[in-house]
Amino acid sequence: MVNFIYPNEAEILWSILIILYPFFSGLVAGSYIVSVLYYVFNIQQLKSISKFSLLTVLSFLIILPIPVALHLGQPLRGIEILTTPQSGSAMSGFGIIYITFLIIMISQLWFEFRKDIISYAESNKGLKKLFYNILSLGSLDKNEQDFTTDKKIMKTLSAIGIPVSIILTGYVGFLFGGIKASPWWATPLMPVIFIMSGFVSGTSLLFLLFVISNKIRHRQQDHAANHILLKWIFGFLFVDVSFELLELIYMRYESMDSWPYVLILLTEKIPIPYFGLQLIAGGIIPLTLIGLLLLFKAKSNIKINIGTLSSILILIGVFAMRYSVVIGGQLLSKSNRGFAEYHPELWGREGLLIAVVIMIIPYII
Repeated sequence: MVNFIYPNEAEILWSILIILYPFFSGLVAGSYIVSVLYYVFNIQQLKSISKFSLLTVLSFLIILPIPVALHLGQPLRGIEILTTPQSGSAMSGFGIIYITFLIIMISQLWFEFRKDIISYAESNKGLKKLFYNILSLGSLDKNEQDFTTDKKIMKTLSAIGIPVSIILTGYVGFLFGGIKASPWWATPLMPVIFIMSGFVSGTSLLFLLFVISNKIRHRQQDHAANHILLKWIFGFLFVDVSFELLELIYMRYESMDSWPYVLILLTEKIPIPYFGLQLIAGGIIPLTLIGLLLLFKAKSNIKINIGTLSSILILIGVFAMRYSVVIGGQLLSKSNRGFAEYHPELWGREGLLIAVVIMIIPYII
């Protein structure tokens, strides 16, 4: 503790698991946007990555509630968010938004893979055949007209999923931005920053996983898809960094009574996560690298290597952004005269080890 803080601020209650929660929701939204670019906006260069993006979304979507459930004292009561929703609570809306998006995702995947399911049902025997017959929901007809209808349904579901995915990641920013007691959180730009950082982290993750999976499976890299992805990553990152800098400029220009303490927070308490990782390593450096790639002609291998490096830096930067918001806002005392300290534990229900395990699970899936 430094200077004067209130007794209930001595312990940082929102720890590493609450950092993972908005980080995962951003990855879900960003990965989903890539599939939307193909299914809704018909960008043909992204066809090869469209199925992969849907599977990536589902893998992270399944794990999304786990950090919050582990953080809760009574996780089994979480179902009450759905059974007794409170219209004035933003957190209450999460359960409804999450389940809605999960249903959309499962439906999209079923229509996308229906042709494959039918083929597996025909080519296998015994339990495998029974499994794929059940998975087909009795729809084993190979009529091309049906497959055309499936594509139309996919497009409709993708269009519906756009606002749902944006709300899923944006409402977390709304939660923090609506906490007026913290000057580091209370800004109308917070939801927008969460959405844009989610878009850039999700597309970067997809670029990274797509390149790695092609190498593991000894498949030729789809350079057209990689090039288009890099363009969208650059666009999302440019807007994201602009809004993050705008937020800082706005706070400085407004210069409320709390500004000197916010400045101390940024320059003395979280300078490495905020300036070092979020703005420089995860923002300016990849923005410059990808910008040069798009501006000048480069060999495909160089594009993949620099794109991979930039994607890793962006993911680190976005994670640092979540850290700066979640932990930084709790370090600054409501008294505006003191600071708490955060030292993450290694073991325990909310320890670093559990966080690492949770982060690995979606990749296994």
